[in-house]
Amino acid sequence: MTVDLEFKSSWSSETYLPHTINPFSHATLSSYLRNGYVPPSSRAIEVLNGLQRDISWALDDCDEEIYEKEEQIRPLELRLAEVKKIRSQLVAIGRRALSVTAQSDS
Repeated sequence: MTVDLEFKSSWSSETYLPHTINPFSHATLSSYLRNGYVPPSSRAIEVLNGLQRDISWALDDCDEEIYEKEEQIRPLELRLAEVKKIRSQLVAIGRRALSVTAQSDS
């Protein structure tokens, strides 16, 4: 499974993380971490360091996006709670009105 994200960071021209995040299969990455993988060459070390940097930037961008979305959602949640309260009050008023009407009809 891949996750499509549009990153906001101005990354260097040499980025190791593709726009569609899935640099390693989960199994391969888990194997590297579990076995204490040591890259065999300086180029591999450079690639892994670059990947680590890119993932760090991607995480920062994700955190920023989450914060922004939470800030956008907060006023909507408050308004939703307000509307639910009004609806509840209207239901109660309607029930009272029906009960008064039923009593006066009897």
